[in-house]
Amino acid sequence: GPADVVAFCAERAEATIEKCSNGKDDDGNRFTDCSDYSCSKSEEPLCAPGGKFRDDSCDGLTVADYCSLIAENTFEECSDGLDTDSNGYADCQDNSCSQSDDPAVREACAESHVDEGLFSIECEDPQAPAGSPKIPCAVVEIDKRCSDGNDNDRDGFVDCDDWDCGWNPHGRVCKGKTVCE
Repeated sequence: GPADVVAFCAERAEATIEKCSNGKDDDGNRFTDCSDYSCSKSEEPLCAPGGKFRDDSCDGLTVADYCSLIAENTFEECSDGLDTDSNGYADCQDNSCSQSDDPAVREACAESHVDEGLFSIECEDPQAPAGSPKIPCAVVEIDKRCSDGNDNDRDGFVDCDDWDCGWNPHGRVCKGKTVCE
């Protein structure tokens, strides 16, 4: 009956602190721990009896509170080219950045798949000899995403076969290999 369905879904859900901090995709939806909405929006108590956290400092807090405390969600964290919260997604590819409570972070992420905010920050060029002039971090990130063998935006196309890479004027790895060429 309906109660059985609810119980089954509750058991399978990735919403407890144990499931939202174990580094696994417990519910099989391709999102892990706090990058999964079932964790980042979970109202489950953080201090569940016998749970991971046992002291009084977390009384009244939820799993969602925990996720927002560890989240990569400030402008600096969402534009540094790093996976600051170690959930497998860097910057605007991370839901905690693209869905940040800070409108400036959300807006920066909405502008582009390649983190336009990274154009104002410079990084070492991995293709150049040590000591070479720095380049915009966005170029480094574009080159990385467009040569990693992954369908990063999940549109069915990989690297230079993806329109986002093949026609990106800032990327370097797809020059001469653009879509429709």
